[in-house]
Amino acid sequence: PTTGAYYQTTPVTGVTPTTPVTGVNPTTPVTGVTSTTNWDNLTGTHWDDVLKNPQYQQNLTEMFDEEYYRNTNPDVNSAISQGTLSSGLQQYIKSGETEGRSPNQFYDESYYLNTNPDVANAVQAGAFNSGFEHFIMSGAEEGRNPSSQFNTGAYLTQNPDVAQAINSGAFASAFSHYTQYGHLEGRIAY
Repeated sequence: PTTGAYYQTTPVTGVTPTTPVTGVNPTTPVTGVTSTTNWDNLTGTHWDDVLKNPQYQQNLTEMFDEEYYRNTNPDVNSAISQGTLSSGLQQYIKSGETEGRSPNQFYDESYYLNTNPDVANAVQAGAFNSGFEHFIMSGAEEGRNPSSQFNTGAYLTQNPDVAQAINSGAFASAFSHYTQYGHLEGRIAY
């Protein structure tokens, strides 16, 4: 295994190591998740090192939709109402990701694993806990498509301003822009 300051991976053929994202500008926090989320309170899983990775925290904060997650997972919403959980993000980190639950309406775990067999193999080998973890850590920056409803190449071709914003460090990826702003602006995702 390769060990970094925050993250431990097992090398797997076809999985490209990532370079931590730098220069990402602060954005309006997603509902229920803020830049001051205490990540230490969200631990207790077998992948605490992943949670402490600043790149993972930044990308998850940008891509996780608390309102969507609670609305599509009534058991989570009920547990929050009963005080068993503090947020959908807490449940997603503790078990939802490995259960294959979608963190937002634009990501599809089954699609991602089926169209990226190298990632599916890496997940099966234990290098990643889910396709979404891979997507957050490197897949989005590699230009991999998160679902049949989002085409990274087409999105960047149709939105050169987004490509420029990514190049300047304002966004980590096309998908990050789309989940935060693009869909609200009516931009076409494919």
